Amino acid sequence: MSQLYLPSVSVAIPQQYKAFPTYALSESVAQYVEQAAQSIGCDDAYVAMPLISALAAAVGNTQRIQLKSDWREPCIIWTAVIGESGTHKTPAQRIALQYLQKMQRTANEEFEIQQETHEAELLDYEDRYKAWRKSKNSEQPTKPQAPQLRRFLCNDITIEALASRLQDNPRGILVTRDELAGFFESMNAYKQGSGDVAQYLEMFQGNPLQVDRKSGNTPVVYVPRASICITGGIQPDAMRRALGRKNIENGLAARFLMANPPRKAKSWTDTNVDPILQQRIDRIFEGLLSLQFAADDEPINWPLDAETQQIWINFYNDHNQQQANLAGDLAAAWSKLEAYAARLALLVHMIRLTDGDCSANPECIDSLSMIQAIELIGWFCEETKRVYGMLREDESSREYRQIIELVQKKGGRITPRDLMRSGPCYKSVDEAKQKLDALVLAGIGEWASSPTTQQGGRPTQQFVLKGDTDTDETGEVQRE
Repeated sequence: MSQLYLPSVSVAIPQQYKAFPTYALSESVAQYVEQAAQSIGCDDAYVAMPLISALAAAVGNTQRIQLKSDWREPCIIWTAVIGESGTHKTPAQRIALQYLQKMQRTANEEFEIQQETHEAELLDYEDRYKAWRKSKNSEQPTKPQAPQLRRFLCNDITIEALASRLQDNPRGILVTRDELAGFFESMNAYKQGSGDVAQYLEMFQGNPLQVDRKSGNTPVVYVPRASICITGGIQPDAMRRALGRKNIENGLAARFLMANPPRKAKSWTDTNVDPILQQRIDRIFEGLLSLQFAADDEPINWPLDAETQQIWINFYNDHNQQQANLAGDLAAAWSKLEAYAARLALLVHMIRLTDGDCSANPECIDSLSMIQAIELIGWFCEETKRVYGMLREDESSREYRQIIELVQKKGGRITPRDLMRSGPCYKSVDEAKQKLDALVLAGIGEWASSPTTQQGGRPTQQFVLKGDTDTDETGEVQRE
């Protein structure tokens, strides 16, 4: 009897996916996420992630949270939803961004009308200017100003294009990509080095942006506070290729809130978003878009009340204690998640105010907004561990991780035959059993015999995941 070769296994125990904490959002936003996800047939996170970026973009540059005298965080949020093709990333993003899309269409239509009017005014100006030059008996006519298109969102990815749009739209813009792979791959398509990446890293903080142009009437484009929110979807393999070590080490990956929600089996549903709820979400967007700058065109800074300050200090200390036990990629991500807790507290508070929450403090960030933000960050911390574990896998580890996730979905046990039937990867029961044998040798599971049926027959062997496998902070299996 020939022996099967059992390769050594180096695989992380995948953490069980936890449901997105919609309860940490305002009531209206939570209901909208849940109803929209149910209508599409996807996990709540597919809707929540782009919706959070869209709501943050509506706030834009107008408001900041002030943690202490020299520490302020803008309402800038970058989200990436990682999912295979067919997991409803696109329809979920569409329903999350539909209000801003509607506003952009209206702005485009108004701009076309303004352009036609401007062209007529320009012709009239030229006639009056010619007459003035001949006579000079009257005051010199003033050249009409060209209209500016208000931008709510765009999918431009070059720095020069973004700078021009941000100069005309100081509030900020949402950059949305149906596939974020194009965003990452085109970031430095026309230049050597990492110039675009460096500019994006600066824009994450709302820092000044200056672009030297090689052509055009304006040689330099300067934006005092470049504010962009980003959202999009991407497939797992594309994410691995797009980021690579370079964009992980330079901090670009750490600036994205990432989620890899599970696929849901398609099932027909007659559920739609309640029109009254849709109107409430539209009003929230309207309220956020109506927020104004301070009198000097600076952002309004929102302090914390005394109770909230203590909640923030406790979170800050606990979060940084966790970071001290991490290294490399996760440590970098933890530093940005700290700032995201503050940004989400600001966003949650603005939403509560515009949603008519009478308990929301109109003068400072209150404890409820901070508590909800910390709850969201707790979820993102766990999801970041899952995503980073997935991104650093090699092909073999990925295969074993997918087997473990399949077993978890099936209640922690599976037969070789069921594994073979789960997909086209395994051509025989023996081949599927070989993979499970490797996991047994790695200490991740064990074989158990299920009882025979009343009709008799040989007991069925089942692979059973061990429930007491020790893992470290990153989910890696710990061996003695």
